[in-house]
Amino acid sequence: MSVTELPVKTVRASSAGGAGPKSQQKGQQTKAAIVDAALGLATQIGLEGLSIGALAEVMRMSKSGVFAHFGSREELQISVIREYHARFEEEVFFPALQQPRGLPRLRALFNNWMNRTSIEIDSGCLYISGAVEFDDRPGPVRDALAGSVRTWLAAMYRAVVQAKEAGHLRPDADEHQMAFEIHGLILALHYEARFLKTPGSIDRTNTGFANILARYGNDGAPASAEPKIPLRRRKLRQKHPPPNRFKAKGPTMPQYNPPLRDMQFVMHEVLNVTDEFKALPRHADIDAETINAVLEEGGKFAAEVTFPLNISGDQEGCKLDKTTHEVTPPKGFKEAYAQYVEGGWAALSCDPEYGGQGLPFVVNQCFYEMMNSANQAWTMYPGLSHGAYEALHAHGTEAQKSSTCPSSPAANGPARCA
Repeated sequence: MSVTELPVKTVRASSAGGAGPKSQQKGQQTKAAIVDAALGLATQIGLEGLSIGALAEVMRMSKSGVFAHFGSREELQISVIREYHARFEEEVFFPALQQPRGLPRLRALFNNWMNRTSIEIDSGCLYISGAVEFDDRPGPVRDALAGSVRTWLAAMYRAVVQAKEAGHLRPDADEHQMAFEIHGLILALHYEARFLKTPGSIDRTNTGFANILARYGNDGAPASAEPKIPLRRRKLRQKHPPPNRFKAKGPTMPQYNPPLRDMQFVMHEVLNVTDEFKALPRHADIDAETINAVLEEGGKFAAEVTFPLNISGDQEGCKLDKTTHEVTPPKGFKEAYAQYVEGGWAALSCDPEYGGQGLPFVVNQCFYEMMNSANQAWTMYPGLSHGAYEALHAHGTEAQKSSTCPSSPAANGPARCA
């Protein structure tokens, strides 16, 4: 069977909007279609079987046309891994977050994983086939694949830890061992059902999971109990109107969709930042609710205020008056900067003693990740101001800090809009 005879799945609608004109948006859609077709091939012939030529044949495109979207076979393989991981999260991880922490969430993760595995018995699992292909081949493709698997296993381990914290598991339960055994069930299922075609493999896997819960479980704990988490919501000073969340106003208008779920997943399920903050007196009272609220509002600002300014920035640019030597920014830049200052975004991680909000730097970095992705040109304005603040805060005299720091990261920094 040639690659052109292999079934190619229908392309999903892309979740990320383009940031350019129609031609650029069409290019992004074409790349998404190529990745989708490549993923369909990879689950059948493996990542190593992918090539620019084979994909060009399937897509009925020229090799140069496919190559232009990736630049190398290696980048194509990495793009396929990222797409597979994104779909895995959508089907397995994110739905489980709707369940309470503890055994309900752990069961949901396993059940969702089993549902996907039952499909992959026929189509193939990229995590497992890729591990066989790249186990002893160091390089970017192996790193991308291993990183995706580690991210998922960290989420499963975190669910086990939360179940123990909720009192659903025995106090002496070994979280690492339990997560290892659950992972082993899925690997065994793929081997038994896909390779050996052993009847009843799915039922045996479900029985194995029940046995794990019985062995590690705390019989006296209610299955639906959820640990009480102290909540503290910091009031945000965000003032801009919140229309339609992140939706574009027309079918062809580019849009920016903040990766909130990815950020929350990394911070809460992988890094577990709130536990780390408890060891830092300055941030001990920062909880997940506060972080999520800040990022959601920050995403709105990036998507609804700065992203639309790409148009005026590209069409107008900055204008220099050679007579007065004044520089006028593109239309809307100054007004957006005023909203940025009024909302308190300029001082998100700055010292409260000098007018800042005192949030952890990692939260500030997530905010600026969205800002740079939405409109890097506009974000360079406050970026320079924040650098001046950091220099003054670290090396300035008390007189300089008192007179300058409260306003430097906000309205009166060196990169202010004129």
